[in-house]
Amino acid sequence: EPDQIVAFTVENRQTALLRGQFVHKLFEILPDLPADKWPEVAEKIAASLLAGVVALNRQKGLSAADIQMLLCQAKAIMTDNRLCDLFGPEALAEVGISGRVGRLVVQGQVDRLVVRETDVLLADFKTGIPPTDKTDIPVRYVRQMAVYSKLLSQIYPAKQIICWVVWTQTAEVSIISDGQRQAELSGLFAYD
Repeated sequence: EPDQIVAFTVENRQTALLRGQFVHKLFEILPDLPADKWPEVAEKIAASLLAGVVALNRQKGLSAADIQMLLCQAKAIMTDNRLCDLFGPEALAEVGISGRVGRLVVQGQVDRLVVRETDVLLADFKTGIPPTDKTDIPVRYVRQMAVYSKLLSQIYPAKQIICWVVWTQTAEVSIISDGQRQAELSGLFAYD
């Protein structure tokens, strides 16, 4: 079946943002708790987000089915052996990062970060659908990782920086290579 073009309305954009906020909160909070508490805490997180949505006059929150589906996706990510370091005791969540990269002053937030013996692994979680062609990562994500990795290389000059985009709907990992990141940085600073 060919892809269908769906109009992106304000309402479904707000729902997509709410889903993303919810999943990011799950990844921030749940890894420190016993797995049997995850459903209860997920409900509390959803209720807290809904309170914020109502306060902003956006009446629609996440349905019970949405909460269950997103929690299942988050569980699949948090229990995936490939990703275990990102949710281990040494991992950091929602890490503020700032500094200079060339002429740019950068301030951002890394979803998950773990400093290991020889490298630093950073991951950004995306709740959208991954590209069909695994090498066709949206430029904005590659650029984001390029800038973050450059900042982290200033903090950890002796370590290799590894950048992943993790697609929460499918548990796919897109590795953003050094070459991709360098090409983006070169493009950013081509006119300096």
